[in-house]
Amino acid sequence: MGFEGYINSDTGIVHNMSWGVESLDKPERIGYAVNQAGVDLISGLFDNEYGREAYDRGLNGYYDTHSVPEGFRKEDIILTEEALNRAVTRTLTELFELGMFENPYRDPKKALEAASDKKDWDRAMEVHRKSVVLLKNDGTLPLMEEHLENKKIYAECFYKDAQRAEKATVKLREALKNKAFLLTERPEEADYAILMLYPSSGEYFNATKGYLELELCEEKEVPDVDGEGRPAEGTHRETTLKGAGRIRELAAAVHKNGGKVIGNLNITLAWEVGNAEPYLDAMTAGVDTEQSAVLDVIFGRFSPVGKLPVTLPRGDQVLAVDQEGVCVSPNDVPGFDKDQYMPEHLKDENGKAYAYRDEAGNYYELDFGLTYVQPRPGFAAAGIRQLSRRILTVY
Repeated sequence: MGFEGYINSDTGIVHNMSWGVESLDKPERIGYAVNQAGVDLISGLFDNEYGREAYDRGLNGYYDTHSVPEGFRKEDIILTEEALNRAVTRTLTELFELGMFENPYRDPKKALEAASDKKDWDRAMEVHRKSVVLLKNDGTLPLMEEHLENKKIYAECFYKDAQRAEKATVKLREALKNKAFLLTERPEEADYAILMLYPSSGEYFNATKGYLELELCEEKEVPDVDGEGRPAEGTHRETTLKGAGRIRELAAAVHKNGGKVIGNLNITLAWEVGNAEPYLDAMTAGVDTEQSAVLDVIFGRFSPVGKLPVTLPRGDQVLAVDQEGVCVSPNDVPGFDKDQYMPEHLKDENGKAYAYRDEAGNYYELDFGLTYVQPRPGFAAAGIRQLSRRILTVY
């Protein structure tokens, strides 16, 4: 891909996320990652003795008396001098370029000036706008403000934590004030509803009591997991989005009034969106994107160019785990490539099983994203929407 920096792995690839190399012991996993997979830095790994062991095995004849795991070669699973030099060179190069050896200390005043540079903030905001992905649009977007006079908009934020959602909703409504339209707290009288969805499934390796929950849900009953990673007899309840069921209720109220519903999903994980997408007329997505950047896309101040950085799974059926703890979609295969390993009975007429497919027939997979033209002053909203429909047809 032309990348010349160092490769930093995810945390846990040697211990609890060694998918695809379970048959290797810890020194061999380190050797394979650095020597064969091109990793230069293994995140969260402080087991220096395993790294030293991986290096020593290439010199002390270890594999003269120990077998090489099936499917691997000795030269792949040892830590060689060449691989070490490459990894050290790449990581040290950046440290030198940052000046962390010659002058590791910085002037706080200059640091503040650098961090406050308006040009940098403007460039960063441009990146945020470009990161917004338009997933679905029936012609509702963009909401051109000059055509919203006297229209009523309902706005609400959803989080896993209800208090956080309440505070975020207040801020969202503040951000929408002083526009041509009116704000309402009654969805049944709204012409448009804007729903910001910020689901969460926990933090890192302690995310849930069981398997990582990816569905947008509240109080969902799911199985416990035993020490071997297999489903246990007991169950517990998981919530990723407080009030998830209200999305359908709000949409029904707005639609009854002839209104439209726009939703934005914050993608921190590959969420299952079946409890939201069917009730939305338009849907965008961001990756911890600034709310103002999302609103710029919704209101036509910026034409969306973002593409999905992950594949969103179809539902629980493509993530199901059997009694032995084996997932129907192999854990060490990225979402965009899982279809070649999925059971045939789960595949649709296009040979796809894993990715979510929306009402328009689009698959929410890696690199997917819709767009519409950049609005121009005096360009009628109806014209933009009609052109948007044509572009969607092309997709």
